[in-house]
Amino acid sequence: VLIYDRVQLVLREVELENEAQEDACEIATGDDDCAEVEVGPFLVDPPLGTPGAARAFTADVPAGTYDEVKFKVREPDDDAADAAFIAAHPDFTDVSVRAEGSYTGTSFVLVSRLAAELELDLVPPLVVGETATTDLTLMVDLAVWFSGPDGTLIDPGTANQGGANQEVVAGNVIRSFE
Repeated sequence: VLIYDRVQLVLREVELENEAQEDACEIATGDDDCAEVEVGPFLVDPPLGTPGAARAFTADVPAGTYDEVKFKVREPDDDAADAAFIAAHPDFTDVSVRAEGSYTGTSFVLVSRLAAELELDLVPPLVVGETATTDLTLMVDLAVWFSGPDGTLIDPGTANQGGANQEVVAGNVIRSFE
């Protein structure tokens, strides 16, 4: 039996995009980032105990229609720009994913330096009428994180840096986002 007590991820460079607007904007201005909104880094705590748990994020977003979200799961940089984040979350120095809980009655802490860039289509597209604070909900299916290829549970202790199941769990974490 696997029980999560806490799960946290560092998201960076969260971008909302509209491919059609971006192409037109780039042609008109020569700026390849003019139809993007970028925020982060920030710490995400998905709710526990619910398959497909959702977490809403709030950001100031310019008017437009956005059909894609891109983001990185990656540890904070060791630079001045991320110094405030690291000061507020010292457990995330050189860490992008942290999960705590128990597996068959034994406590575990998974600490990962996972680095992944994800792109998800927004269906339906996110429409912002005028520049406003906008919510975006990210779904994370925690139930798949410690699933082996045959569907059996993986011991989280084998998924830390250098562990036998590090790559399997890292792939599961990446596929768990919606």
